[in-house]
Amino acid sequence: VDLLQSLLVDHLFRIQEYFSIQSLLQVLIYLVCHPSWAVRKIAYDATKNILSSSGALAEDLLFLFTSWLSLVGERVLILKQSDMDSFGDSQLPFIPSTEVLVKCLFLIAPYAIDHSQRSYARLILCSHHPCISSSGSPAGVWKRLQKRLKQQNISFTDLIFPNITVICKELLSKDGLFSSNKQEQRAALCSLATLMSISPNDTFVEFEKHFIELPDRTLHDGFSENDIK
Repeated sequence: VDLLQSLLVDHLFRIQEYFSIQSLLQVLIYLVCHPSWAVRKIAYDATKNILSSSGALAEDLLFLFTSWLSLVGERVLILKQSDMDSFGDSQLPFIPSTEVLVKCLFLIAPYAIDHSQRSYARLILCSHHPCISSSGSPAGVWKRLQKRLKQQNISFTDLIFPNITVICKELLSKDGLFSSNKQEQRAALCSLATLMSISPNDTFVEFEKHFIELPDRTLHDGFSENDIK
């Protein structure tokens, strides 16, 4: 962990010539979600130092975390379908608990939110991801995230209103509702539902803009009554 921190804090520009930064950040996520609390504690502190040194890394880490959530969700589904207790997987040697994943999101959030508007949409989507949110309360983690950010004097809701166009564009993109990953589709759908509760008029206007631009939106007009039946 110390080596990883040193590379990403003290030698970031130099190591970009020799290493994949994304690969190093993937290792960081792995350590932050490690089964051992002792490892997670050290990784938490290192992550804070790393993200404090570079806001760009926070955004990259957030996007990688989204992929990590989907990977975890896929593996959990496989386990449920196969009635297995565990499996060998080089990409995911262990299944982090829901709370560990939530805490990882909370760790990244305050750093990512300061970097770019795209991070707003990604944070909303992650907080509604089925891997960490329950079907009974899909906005539960989102509410916890808002409270956590408020403790750090960050009002996420206030950031949403002036950036609703960018946020909706991201949620309605191939990284959101039109993703090939069903979990990300569901997360985007729940995220849009939350946005409708926050700013219904603006959210609907943005959705309508996107809907109008869909190339096949008028195909149903050519269907006869028999076709529909």
